[in-house]
Amino acid sequence: MSSLLTNPSGALLGAIVAGFQAYLSEVQLLQKAKLLTGVAAFKDTKYFSNEAYSPDGTPLGNFVATNAESVAKYALPNIERLLVSARKFDVTDNAQIAYIMATASHETWFGIQDFYGSIKDHPALYEKGNGTFRSKDEYNYFQEAYGTYQFRGRGYVQLTGMEQYQTMQNKFGNQYGVNLLSVTNKNGSDNPWKWTYGADVVATNRNLAADITVYGMQKDLFRAPNPSSMPFNGYLNNTNDSNAKDNFTQARKIVNSYIDENGGIINKELDIAKNIASNAINYYDALNGKLIQNTSKV
Repeated sequence: MSSLLTNPSGALLGAIVAGFQAYLSEVQLLQKAKLLTGVAAFKDTKYFSNEAYSPDGTPLGNFVATNAESVAKYALPNIERLLVSARKFDVTDNAQIAYIMATASHETWFGIQDFYGSIKDHPALYEKGNGTFRSKDEYNYFQEAYGTYQFRGRGYVQLTGMEQYQTMQNKFGNQYGVNLLSVTNKNGSDNPWKWTYGADVVATNRNLAADITVYGMQKDLFRAPNPSSMPFNGYLNNTNDSNAKDNFTQARKIVNSYIDENGGIINKELDIAKNIASNAINYYDALNGKLIQNTSKV
């Protein structure tokens, strides 16, 4: 028997311990991802809405209500990616992790919307060559709303606009070997709707999209600096049960404020912020050890 096994050196013992710790960390992360998937499947009100469509064309709310296993199938890998990114950027506060989950759920149903459609007003889906889908009117929608289709909303939090894409290209372009500012027309089509943009990269590279989500929320990069916006930990830092609801509502300003340019309240956006806050509390409670019932199928 090798002497290293009978009398391991300090270096070998250190490697064994480090390897076990890394394994344990992955197990704990997967367990956390499964727990949060249970919250998504049974507690998150966004999943029971009919604003998006499942792969077979069924309104998502109907799909989820009858098929919790499928929620796990689509949500679990995306939740796991977001947790990996949170660990990568040292986001450890349960309140911040909970709000990342509630935001990703609200904006894109943990990525389901990126693949299977847009909003209820645009239900007609057209398949791209790589198996993803686009809404029939999506090109015109982004041209009218943002003046460009190239930098349309994509990723777990709908990265939108040239400035945001430029910021994330500067941060992640070399790391992932991508160009989020590029346009590719491989087939020589004169229809820009059929071209490939950096937005398509964000939509299909889920690890990149998760990093963009966590880093962008952590650094307050999704909105131009203004009096109602601040970095993530300015809203959520060692949050406790007594102030969670109010803090989660305030944190919506990181992605989409309910305060207008004159300091007034936009009631529709405030209602959205409150709904996201309610869902965030469910994720927060689960992370703090409060049991989530009826999750045996996930």
